[in-house]
Amino acid sequence: MLPFVIKGVRDANKNNAKYSFSKGVRYVHSDDFLVCPTDYNIVSKAVLLSDIKQQLFHEFGYEYTDTVFKIQSFEDNSVQYTRPDGSGFVRKSGSRTWRNQNPGAIRTSPFTRKMGAIGDAGGFAVFPSEEQGMIALKALLRTESYSKLSIYDAIHKYAPFCDSNDPIRYQRHLYESTGIKPNRKLSDLSDEELEKIAQSIKVLEGWKEGTVSNFGLFVDLINEICTTQKQRNS
Repeated sequence: MLPFVIKGVRDANKNNAKYSFSKGVRYVHSDDFLVCPTDYNIVSKAVLLSDIKQQLFHEFGYEYTDTVFKIQSFEDNSVQYTRPDGSGFVRKSGSRTWRNQNPGAIRTSPFTRKMGAIGDAGGFAVFPSEEQGMIALKALLRTESYSKLSIYDAIHKYAPFCDSNDPIRYQRHLYESTGIKPNRKLSDLSDEELEKIAQSIKVLEGWKEGTVSNFGLFVDLINEICTTQKQRNS
């Protein structure tokens, strides 16, 4: 049996109370159901069942869609992402692009903020997800300042020698990995071809995965549930 019980809180709405008591069970006021620890005195550990379901989906491969609203960068170059419920995760080691969820190594600018960037770390934009970072990269290549250029000219603009880059290596890798000729204009590329270019840029910008550490009440509860479930199934 899981170390939690599920209780409805409909009766609590009558008095619009923050906390309620029913048959000795204490739980937090809500219009939804809550999962409460068997130690009913630990009110702070009660969480919405709907949140539990979302996190379970996340644990088993589904995208967790809660908004990340704050990021913080530390001296060890790790980046901490915090959700509205106080839980979150820290990305440590790996590449700057991976820690920032910014596969194109795009510098912080009004454009990145428009594309959903939530902060800055190491001079580069931080995105709430890798998917959003990739969307921003492809959108940048579709902007007027890039779309009218050939791949060759776009490379020299995107990764110039003056910024410690090697555009010749960039060009060679892009052609070898995508088969798209460098004289093609970005505006002429199909969405599929642009995806190939973006994925190559991700590699060229040194994407390397590090470690992810989750934190917060929400994650602790899910870990307990998952551990108990695994023990039951073993």
